[in-house]
Parts: sequence; C-alpha cells; structure tokens
Amino acid sequence: MFGPSFRRRSSLLLKTSSRAGSSTDVDADIPDGSRYSLHIDGLGTVDIPTDSEGRTPAWKRSTSVADTVGVRDLATLARLDEEAILSELSLRYDHNLIYSNVGDILIAINPFHDLSEVLYNEQVSAAFFHDKPPCSVPHVFRVAQAAYKMLLHEHRDQCCVISGESGSGKTETAKFLVEQILAMCKGSGRLEQRIMQANPLLEAFGNAKTVMNNNSSRFGKFLEIKFGYFGEVLGALMAQYLLEKSRVVQQGEDEQNFHVFYFLFADSTASAKQQLLASLKLKDITSYHYLRGGQQDQTHDSIVDIDFGKLSGQFEDLCSCMAEIGFAQEEIDLVWQVLAVILHLGNVEFEPSDTDDDASVIDKDPVITVGEFIGVDVEEMVFALQSAVHYTRGEKLQTNYNMYQAEENRDATSKAIYGRLFSWIVAKINSLLGPKGVRYEEACDMENGVTEVGILDIFGFENFQRNSFEQFC
Repeated sequence: MFGPSFRRRSSLLLKTSSRAGSSTDVDADIPDGSRYSLHIDGLGTVDIPTDSEGRTPAWKRSTSVADTVGVRDLATLARLDEEAILSELSLRYDHNLIYSNVGDILIAINPFHDLSEVLYNEQVSAAFFHDKPPCSVPHVFRVAQAAYKMLLHEHRDQCCVISGESGSGKTETAKFLVEQILAMCKGSGRLEQRIMQANPLLEAFGNAKTVMNNNSSRFGKFLEIKFGYFGEVLGALMAQYLLEKSRVVQQGEDEQNFHVFYFLFADSTASAKQQLLASLKLKDITSYHYLRGGQQDQTHDSIVDIDFGKLSGQFEDLCSCMAEIGFAQEEIDLVWQVLAVILHLGNVEFEPSDTDDDASVIDKDPVITVGEFIGVDVEEMVFALQSAVHYTRGEKLQTNYNMYQAEENRDATSKAIYGRLFSWIVAKINSLLGPKGVRYEEACDMENGVTEVGILDIFGFENFQRNSFEQFC
C-alpha cells in the first residue's frame, strides 16, 4: 500500500474541491479535513472522500483507475513465466491495483476491503460506457464495455466466463459486470432492476459461509441477458447446475448451511417475525439438527455461531427482493414453509427396535408437523422414513431400514426437497424475467434481431489438505 502520503510516480494530477480548476503535481502529504478528486487522463475526475477523521485512507489514495505501477498487460512482459507474473501481480496489488490484463483475459485479485467509492462509482462507470473511446486501464467495466460494443456492432452473441478459487471475488465481479452492462442499455429501467435483483435472491438460497469465504457460491450459474437489435434489454434467462445439496444436511467445521436458513431466524424479537416463526412451528435456532452442523455428536445445547446483528434486515430485504422480481406473497409464504419442512424433517430421530436392527421413529412430533405442511398422512410418512418398497416380477417386497439407512433416507429426502425448491425458484425467475411481449416478437422477426451476453459464473474451487467429494466436483 501507499504510505500516509502520495509520492510522485507519474504525471497524475490532484485537485481540491475548494480550489476548483486548480491542480498541482502530487508529491506531498494530504492535509486533514480536505476532500479531493483525482483527475485521470482519459477517465476524468474521480472523487476521493476523506474518512471519519477527515483524512483520506491510504488505500483510497492508491486507485487502480490511475494504474501507473507495473505493467497493465502481463502478455507484454519480456519474461513470461510464473515467477514474473506473480511478481508483477504482487507489485500491483501492493499499490491497490487489483486488475491486470493478459491479452483479452482480465485477472482480478480480491482486495478484501471496499473499493466501491474509488473503482465502481458513477464517474468510473460512465468512463467505460459503450459510447466512450476504448480505455486501456484493466477493469471489469472494460470487459462489460467490450462485450456490449461487440454485440451492438456485430450483432453476435457474447460470452464472459468468471472462474477462480473460492473467496477470490467471483460473485462480486459478476455483480459489477451485470450492473455495468445493464447501465449501458436503453430501457425503462424496471426490467433491468428486476434482473439485478435475481443475484441477491439466488445468493440467499445458493451461497453459504465456508472456511475460505463468508459468501461462497455453492452452485454454478449461467445468466443470459437478451438484447434487441438496438441494444435494448428484452429479458434474461438463468440456468443453475451442481447445487451443493449435501450442505443442507451436514456442514464441515466452521462452516454453515445456506444463508436463507439463518435469515429465517434473524430479527426473531420483531413481532412480525415471531408470528411467522410460530406459524412455521419453529423455535430457537439451536433446536435444529441441520443448523448445528448435521453432526451426530451435536446436541440441542450446541451453539450456532451466527452474528445476528449482521443479519438484521436481511430477511426483509429478501422478501422485498422476491416481491420486486414478481413472486406473489402466497408463493413467498410457501417458500418459508418448505424451509421449515426441511428443518423439522432433520429433527426426526431413530432408534433400533428391541428385537432387531430395524429403525423406528423415536418422536413423531416432527413427522406430524411435516405431514401437516405437505399434506401427507403421518403414518405414511413414518412408513416412508423407516422402509422402502420394491416390486420384482409383480411381487411387492418391503425392506426395513436400520438406523444408518433411515438417517441416510431422511437426509436424502431433505436434500431432494431443497434441490427442487432451488430449481423452482430459478424456473420462476425465468418465467418472470424471460423475454416476451410485442418487442421480443418484433425483434425475433428481424435478422440478428435478438442477441445475448452470456455470463458463466463458475463456483469457486477449493484445495484443502484433505479434500472430499465437494472439492472434486
């Protein structure tokens, strides 16, 4: 990082808002209490606000939009090997330059602090609009600019692939990419806003805390944004694959279930949330096996390591997000009911019978609750949890589960329910945001009238000292 003062490294200019129009070369400490804007050749002026103590933080004084340290395009290095590339990336990262190019490939390194005021504000976004001349500064907005420009000029489909290790910043990069593409489009704004709301909705149901990342995507996503001949947004379609359903029933040490389960219990002291939890027959969060890690040695007294202060308001935001996209209130209520079914199902426990190893349900209360919510007779539920029926040459064969098999059967049912719920949410989003109407029909009648930008967000790969099936996938 830069120290407490700027040092001359190039012909950058620093201008104070109190002396509009004046400028001076940067080679001095920044006085406390001043507000500055950084003038960058080709990009205009970027505001740099001071912190709570009236001083510009050191990392904000170094902005990757300026990009004056090292080599922007690593393909131009005289020596192109692993050591040279890592050395150059390290140098740039030390000066808060998180973006670098390798030809047409953009490398992004997670800065692990908020750079939105410097790198992603309206001024920087406008500098990378499709009607502006190409900029050589590496930036995710530059990728969006290139994709949208090619789509407009050549009327051909474009595709962006985002890949990297878990915790490298893929989810945020995808957000910025989509937001910039939509910002460049011509449209009423209503459809664009609904498309952007799809990301936080799927994050709630498909992301989770892992040892590598507090907001790790546990599924793959392919977003297709459809455009008309003149670049207007017509709609969007989404495909998901390889959801990590095993996380629903069991999590590793220091890991958590999907975010939405914890949102359900946040702000539990609020009157409306208490009514919801009561209607779902949900109690304290520590009462549920699947939220205590899914481990057999965990008890009802186990502590669920959740900072509910940080989750405050998340549930209401999620409800608003679903309503904004177009989910009916009845559908939203059914989603909470399905989540409650999974939690109650996880609390079904088994014990061996007195005469053999056949498993039997210890307490039928969770089964009764599940049966009420999904409309299945309690005895039929108990039978399905304890045994399986097969037909061989027309003959009915019943196999009773032992305890291990019964627990596996219970967990498989829970995973299947969550997988179906997630698929239904994606299908619902597609039905609400998919291209339709007169504008789409007119565009379809034109040659190359409908094109798309596809964004493939591959969930992060992990490499632990001991890897399991999830890492292999």
